[in-house]
Amino acid sequence: MECFKRLFTHNTTGELSIKPALCAGLFFGQLLLSAMASAHIVLASDGATPPRNNNGVSCGSPGDNFATFAPGSRITVDYFVQVKHGDTIRIDFAEANDTGFDDHKLAEFAAHYGAGQKTVTLPNIECDACTLRIQESGYTSCADIRLKAPEPMMADTTPPLPVASPSATAMGDTINLSWQNPAEDFAETLWLMSDSAITAMPMAGHSYVEGEMLDEAKVVYIGDGQMHTLTGAMANSWVYFAAFSRDEAGNYSMAATAEVQTGEPIPAPLTLNVAVMQANTLLAAQNGKITLDTAQGDVLVQAQANHETNATVTWQVSDTLLMNTATNPDEYIFDAGMLSEGEYTLTVTATDGSEQVMHSLTFVVAPEPVAQTSSASSTDLAKSGGSFGLMWLLSVLGLTLVRRKMP
Repeated sequence: MECFKRLFTHNTTGELSIKPALCAGLFFGQLLLSAMASAHIVLASDGATPPRNNNGVSCGSPGDNFATFAPGSRITVDYFVQVKHGDTIRIDFAEANDTGFDDHKLAEFAAHYGAGQKTVTLPNIECDACTLRIQESGYTSCADIRLKAPEPMMADTTPPLPVASPSATAMGDTINLSWQNPAEDFAETLWLMSDSAITAMPMAGHSYVEGEMLDEAKVVYIGDGQMHTLTGAMANSWVYFAAFSRDEAGNYSMAATAEVQTGEPIPAPLTLNVAVMQANTLLAAQNGKITLDTAQGDVLVQAQANHETNATVTWQVSDTLLMNTATNPDEYIFDAGMLSEGEYTLTVTATDGSEQVMHSLTFVVAPEPVAQTSSASSTDLAKSGGSFGLMWLLSVLGLTLVRRKMP
């Protein structure tokens, strides 16, 4: 106290004395140490469970600054130990009036100095003015909390808007559907098809699959697209449709309907496939031509049009040597052994009304190789001719000599 009295005394020159200044430093240092020593353990003010007070010694009286959690929540408790006295730190809970902490011990662990965190599970109960407490060797810090179940969310029972501009157009037995999905509160669109007006409605919360039946209507599309094509519809008949948009909650909109009358099925374009075989081997064209082996006998050409019931197949040849021996009108058979060196053309045509498809095949018969025979060289012939001439000359001279000796 004597030191404190001398804090603001001055020396004879009017200047602040060094001793009073030193005394002031010691005084405020003692105040700081005293404050630090009083804060033994305290909950963090910026944590999930801020303390009622920061004295770090005792909880004090309950307040009205509640941290609210759901029953059974797992939370992280932040705290600071200024002075470590004992061996353990305990976190517990009281349902009301700061009583009954022993009924809810949430955690107990080794004591330490400094900042710390501990994750605990709160009791699975509801309370409006409960207490979470942390303690170490009798020093405590408390937080006022409230455990309350979240308000149940109201179920979404509002249906989405129906699709806009539903349309069905037909070309033969093919039907094209188009529509516009809602811009919001939308998950997918479901289309039903029937041969009569549709009265069925999809059930809220129920998911469907394509092909499933709702009364007399059939599910023909489910998705978030805005167009779909159906093939194989009944020809020359009215077809009815109903579209329903669905939201994420499973609510279906009111029906958006469309109907269309189909026509005769439109056949696929006429096509013609041709295959060539010889000696059970499929022959392939090289540079547009097929080479034949005259020693392998018959060549089989088969033609198949996709309009099997209506299309007719005709054949045309460039040479009568390509004589057809087949009885099936879709086949052509000729004997390659009858062909000599050269090229031959076989044309096959498929006709169905105004449609016509033509294929021309070019066959090639290569020249047969020339046989190699032995022959005498000119030198050998000259030698042979010279010997014969010499013998003839000698025989003539011998006859002449004999005639002269005769009387």
